[in-house]
Amino acid sequence: MDKGEQALYDKVEMVLDSKVSEFELYHFTTITKQDLWEFAKVKFWKKKRLDELPLHQIVADLYAISPSTYMSVTQIQQFKSENWFSELKKEDLEQLLNPR
Repeated sequence: MDKGEQALYDKVEMVLDSKVSEFELYHFTTITKQDLWEFAKVKFWKKKRLDELPLHQIVADLYAISPSTYMSVTQIQQFKSENWFSELKKEDLEQLLNPR
């Protein structure tokens, strides 16, 4: 995190604390402020520069993160990133695709 992003993170840290508390009410106890920040960067601000966004927009985006949205997007990203057949050898894959 560069200095500008860190300064912005520090400004909205209370909002992130509030969201973490909300998630804990729904028994999502492993989600951190950093997790929510990274999620918002990917979900809301992917093609935008953080230093150009108004503070009220950043706060609104953070408050808009619901536990169900967070979990859905996170699970989809996990499915996309996992290579289900990474541990199989070429012969094993060929055997799966061309059973005899």
